[in-house]
Amino acid sequence: ATPGPNGSYSLDSNSLLPVVDQSVTNSFPDKNGILWMVTNDKLIRYNHNIKTNINQTYKTLIRNITVDKHQLNPDLVKDGKTPEIKFNDNSLRFEYAAPFFNREEKILYQTWLEGFEKAWSPWANNSYKEYTNIPPGKYKFHVKALNIYKKQSDEAIFEFIILAPWYRTWWAYVLYALAIFFIIYLIINWRIRKLKEKHVELEKTVEELEIKTIKSHII
Repeated sequence: ATPGPNGSYSLDSNSLLPVVDQSVTNSFPDKNGILWMVTNDKLIRYNHNIKTNINQTYKTLIRNITVDKHQLNPDLVKDGKTPEIKFNDNSLRFEYAAPFFNREEKILYQTWLEGFEKAWSPWANNSYKEYTNIPPGKYKFHVKALNIYKKQSDEAIFEFIILAPWYRTWWAYVLYALAIFFIIYLIINWRIRKLKEKHVELEKTVEELEIKTIKSHII
């Protein structure tokens, strides 16, 4: 509140955003830039001399990652290591926070799991996000915050890989191919053996017929 002529005050709407959701029933200007506001259940003291930099930058932090029942270090990607998660542990929970302490409970968050979701989620005040049954692949989890001054934070990103189950790995496909070739080889050999056996039987039948024919001519 800025003092004006005749004891009046002009209010800075941005500075009062922290109390915009309060039901103010009355206000009383005081000396030295102090404004008292009365709500249904509290008394709010606003000091015009305390300047808030509403454009200050801040960053959302990923505080904790739970993989199934195990904890994963969010700083692994910063160390240049992309975590690899087993297919059986493909349910993840991300917990995050933004170090902006003016009405912290009013901060909204938006998330996006790149590679799994097509777009950002709606803004919400949940400080966690859960995913289940994530298929094998490479993913990036994004999260950013929106404070009471409608200022967005820098986003936090966590990259990870869900490994394929053993029966979908490259060496498993090599084994499948070898098994198929081996089965085809066995089938071909079996067919060749059967054809040879039939050929031998046919030759034997022909010989028997020739012998019978010769005998009949002799008689």
